[in-house]
Amino acid sequence: MKKYLFLVLGILTVVSCSSPRMFVLPEYQGEKISDVTLVIAPFIGEVTFQSDETTDDPSEQKYQKESIDFFQYQLALAIKNVSGFNNVLPDTYSAELKFDEKMVPETGKKTFPLKLPVSETRIGFESSLPDFILFIEDLRLAIFLETSTPMVGKGEITKKTLTCAAKYVIWDNTSNRPVQYGWDESRESNIMSFVTPSMWHNVIKDFARKLIRGGPFQK
Repeated sequence: MKKYLFLVLGILTVVSCSSPRMFVLPEYQGEKISDVTLVIAPFIGEVTFQSDETTDDPSEQKYQKESIDFFQYQLALAIKNVSGFNNVLPDTYSAELKFDEKMVPETGKKTFPLKLPVSETRIGFESSLPDFILFIEDLRLAIFLETSTPMVGKGEITKKTLTCAAKYVIWDNTSNRPVQYGWDESRESNIMSFVTPSMWHNVIKDFARKLIRGGPFQK
């Protein structure tokens, strides 16, 4: 484990200011892994939901929580559809788990901060002992109006936009080391004044593809 904490020597601290990036550890580059299990762990760090549609009303707060729960469960389904995992599900830890922030390498000599689990053994969950774990850090969901000027004609175009962004790491729960990690963002807009169910599904599917692209789990 210590060997990999030194190898896994962080992304920008504020994810909203960074550009997408992804890194696969050399040991897993060119590999194909399938018929294994993945658990989506409880979110790490701050989870934010910014929306121009919500207020401080208790019912609106409930909507935000339900949206975050919906995102997590739909992400599990989306990952299973685009990967070699035979089972993907959200779960909670069977025992308390600690994290350390490490400066992990990416392309070139750049590094960025990422929280990694502190564990010398396989990490257990309430319903399983998975082969791999997806840790998502500082998840940010946002709904807002976006205004742009058309290339031809006058006036402005207003679109409703849904985005999600986060840092992430897929963890090998047998070898106790990262497989791949990074930061990414997905977004979708429409000309309606509200977010549609299809926007949620499209953003989540796109985010799922980005989480596993270039790695050993990609179909």
